[in-house]
Amino acid sequence: MTAPPILRVERATAVDIDAITALINSMAFSKDGGDLLPRSRDSVANAIPDFYAVHEGSELVGCVAIQNMGSKLAEVRSLAVVPGMQGRGVGRLLVDACIEEAHERGLNTLFALTRKPVFFERFGFHEVEVVNFPKKVWQDCYVCPRFIECDEVALVLEIEDPDDDAY
Repeated sequence: MTAPPILRVERATAVDIDAITALINSMAFSKDGGDLLPRSRDSVANAIPDFYAVHEGSELVGCVAIQNMGSKLAEVRSLAVVPGMQGRGVGRLLVDACIEEAHERGLNTLFALTRKPVFFERFGFHEVEVVNFPKKVWQDCYVCPRFIECDEVALVLEIEDPDDDAY
C-alpha cells in the first residue's frame, strides 16, 4: 500500500500560472454560481510573487494570493481549492501561509471579502464594513458583476506583533 502524496504549500512559480488561472476561473462568478472574481492569465502572471500554491504530488490543488493594499494592510484573495480537496486542510495551509507572511512583513491587518465568512472566522477574522477598504472597492468590486447586489462579507484579522510585549 502506497502512502498518499504529501500536501506542500510553497511560493507559486511561473510553472503554476496556468493551473492557478484555471483553478480560479473554474470557481469564478457566473450565472450558475461561483465565489471568486475571474482572473486573466496576465493578471495571475503579474501577481505570481504574491501567490502561494498547494501541491499534492505534482498537481496544484489550491492557491491564494496576499496582495499589499497599502501601509500595513494586505488582502487575502483568490483563495481556491480543488473541489475534491476541500475539507482536507488545503485552505488552512494557504491562510496560515498568508498569516505567517503578514507577520514577516510587519503588517497590521489582513482582510478578505468572501461569501464563506465562517471559514475565515476560524482563524480569528471578524466582520467589518467593506467601506473600510475603498481601494479594494474601486479596484475590484466596482467591476464585479455582483457590485450592485453584493453578498460578500468583509472580514479582518488584526496581526499581533510577536515582539510586542503587551504583558
